[in-house]
Amino acid sequence: MRQKCYEMANRFLTHRQIGECEAIFKLCAHMKMTYSSIGTIFVPTEPKGQRRQFLQRQDPDSGQGFEVEDKKGRFLEKPDLISKYERRKLLPSRENEEEMPENTEDAETLEQMSFCQFVKMYEGRGWQDKRRTNDEGETEEPEDDEDKPEEGELAKEDDFNYLIVGNSGARRRKLPHLLTLEDVMPGEPRILHKRTFPRAMRFFKKKHERNPHLFYFTELVLYHPFRDENELFPEDPEKCQELYLKHKDEIKYVKAQAMPFLESVEEAQLIYEEMKANEKQEIEDKMGADLDPEMEQEIADLDDLEEEHPDYYHIDPDQLDDNSVGEVRPRRVFKKIALPDKDAQVTYQMKENCKKWLQFSAKESLKKIPLFRTLS
Repeated sequence: MRQKCYEMANRFLTHRQIGECEAIFKLCAHMKMTYSSIGTIFVPTEPKGQRRQFLQRQDPDSGQGFEVEDKKGRFLEKPDLISKYERRKLLPSRENEEEMPENTEDAETLEQMSFCQFVKMYEGRGWQDKRRTNDEGETEEPEDDEDKPEEGELAKEDDFNYLIVGNSGARRRKLPHLLTLEDVMPGEPRILHKRTFPRAMRFFKKKHERNPHLFYFTELVLYHPFRDENELFPEDPEKCQELYLKHKDEIKYVKAQAMPFLESVEEAQLIYEEMKANEKQEIEDKMGADLDPEMEQEIADLDDLEEEHPDYYHIDPDQLDDNSVGEVRPRRVFKKIALPDKDAQVTYQMKENCKKWLQFSAKESLKKIPLFRTLS
């Protein structure tokens, strides 16, 4: 059985059809399809009670964490992205280590930022001083006034560099370049840097038909700002639905801006599912019609038939006038017959008579010759 599976896999890999783009990638050895320049990240969208926490190995000398059966070392639960989003805050300046006031514009921007945009545009890294040092040993501030972005970077006026909210008339606010977290856990990076290009977000899609509550909760988590996921009512389906319907238009607007290609993909999936369902329902009728030999013969016979000759339009029985008086007569198609004039008809008839007379005279004259009678 294993050998058969290997042969089947080899047959598939050597005989499958590929597109033009994939063929070019395969032929060029330096164009590796397994690697991509776009970063991806998986995002949990289930309630906290249904999420599985990952374990992060700790330094055994630190004494932090707990032991796990059948594993060596000590571990701590790794904080998920939702936990980081709930603990987001502005980074205080180096001169003033105190927290920034809550009424600043950046603080309001941080409060209105959705979880989707937070995950796409921020990642945890250590502190990196981007200031360069010149030949004299002095530090120079980074040049931010370059017009053209580098390869793989967004333009300055791109929408992802600004706060995405559910109101098209809202004033554009730039995203902070640096963020930090409250109550930083061991091994967790303290600084969150704004990315130069958004990451591609992966998550388990929820269907409204199967679980409406989970669908509403997922939409609220991704596209509605919050500080505590309990505000989205993960255990109360009615209140969760009510909150979603209240902010439905805002969620749709944020979703269209943050995930611009998601709607077209969903529509294509719906069309594919409908076509697949219709195909399953009518598979027997369609297959029977395709395999019917009599029907195939009828189609072949009809293909061999030629169109009606235009010289016989005037004797078509469908052109008979069998309508009673008072009924509307359909429009008929008749062919116009062009007759020659009377002089041409007389001339033609005279020529035919002359030909017949000459033929008759020739036969009578030949009968009077003795040689012709002998040969006959």
